[in-house]
Amino acid sequence: MTEDREAAVTYFEENGMPVRHYGEYEGGNYTVFDSKEKLGTFVQVKYEP
Repeated sequence: MTEDREAAVTYFEENGMPVRHYGEYEGGNYTVFDSKEKLGTFVQVKYEP
């Protein structure tokens, strides 16, 4: 979980891992980054304001 979604998006995108999927649910949202090539797995960041 992150306290600042935009900072997380900026970090991953600047390091060559763009957003692969974004979704919302009651109480928050999540972002999946296309990090498989660099990290061997997809990273998901959850944000609940």
